[in-house]
Amino acid sequence: MRGRGYIPAAAVLVLLWVFGCVTPKPTSRPTTTTSPSVLRPGVIAEFDIAKDGQLILLPVQFEGKTYQFFLDTGSTFCVFDESLRDRLGQPTETIKVATVGKIRKFKVYAAPEAFLGPLNLKEGKSVMCFDMKMFRQATGLEIRGIVGMSVLRKYVLQIDFDRGKLALLKPDYRKHPEWGSAVPIRLDKLGTPIVTARMPASIKADFMVDTGRDDSGSLTKPLFDYIVEEMNLETSEVPAVTAAGTVWKRKARIANVTVGQFTCKNLIIAEGNSYGLGLDWLRRFRVTFDFHNEKMYLKKGFQFNQPDETGMSGFNFLRINGRTVVCFVNKDGPAAQAGIQVRDVILTVNGKPAASYEKWELNRLLRSGDKKKITMTIQRGKKKMTVTFLLKRRL
Repeated sequence: MRGRGYIPAAAVLVLLWVFGCVTPKPTSRPTTTTSPSVLRPGVIAEFDIAKDGQLILLPVQFEGKTYQFFLDTGSTFCVFDESLRDRLGQPTETIKVATVGKIRKFKVYAAPEAFLGPLNLKEGKSVMCFDMKMFRQATGLEIRGIVGMSVLRKYVLQIDFDRGKLALLKPDYRKHPEWGSAVPIRLDKLGTPIVTARMPASIKADFMVDTGRDDSGSLTKPLFDYIVEEMNLETSEVPAVTAAGTVWKRKARIANVTVGQFTCKNLIIAEGNSYGLGLDWLRRFRVTFDFHNEKMYLKKGFQFNQPDETGMSGFNFLRINGRTVVCFVNKDGPAAQAGIQVRDVILTVNGKPAASYEKWELNRLLRSGDKKKITMTIQRGKKKMTVTFLLKRRL
């Protein structure tokens, strides 16, 4: 989330891509804070996080209750869900924000007492508030807020996807070769981290490093068009469900993306309204953000060479009141050919109740291999039926 007049889609809305997106695969939904007595020297707080690059969920204590927030380096402010608005007092101002499709207004409030481990989100001074219902439906997670850069920029942020750990450290002026290879970053005028990346066709550009998006990244339309034409790339058009409605964007598989000394191959990059690198790129590393000293340290992780994939089923779904509901069907995709329609409720998938799959798990299954057989029981009104189709790789 970016403030003061501009919020790129990458910062807030891209995580709502629910069809054809590269949705990473955690093994759990941890939110446990490590006991201070076992913290490493210099570590202020440490949290268990999902492995494999899923959204980074953190436990925030607010008025005696624990809520799931996610960590978003693409967000200028911390954000509270609409359901918590009454506890924030009176708004201090209203700002205009550019989201996908239109300009919207958001209210800003004085930051309340809310705690991420020992850290008080009040340090961020201001928070925003909006309805995050679509986030919950799109992710299947009970997300009630965002931890943004207004707080994060004051600390060193270490994310180890291999171990499933996130740590916050005090900044210092020492060199830290144990953290990996240092890459220069800067904080832009809205406080979000920017890194230079190199791409095919001699492209060099500045990208926002955005933990609030769960794909590999995005390019603006002009650059996306240029690379697609110059490299003669295949594209696949996918819908993005956002707070401004459903919009269509294209994706392409880019031969290489280089940051510092590290080149990641065959990443799936989306057309967007900003340059961004997301969690599906970051999960390939053990990464340390040293915002104070304007450096990002990278070490290759176990997933460095893991291939990117996108959805292969030709449909997407939401989790609504515990039900798995089809919200889009590509007319040329496998699901449409099998007879699946919008508003169908999925009851079982390959013999298991659909509700027994976490959303990430079902997304992973639906992109798990070209020509893999999928059998579903669906309900349409009072009618139940069984459908079978073969997954089809799109990029």
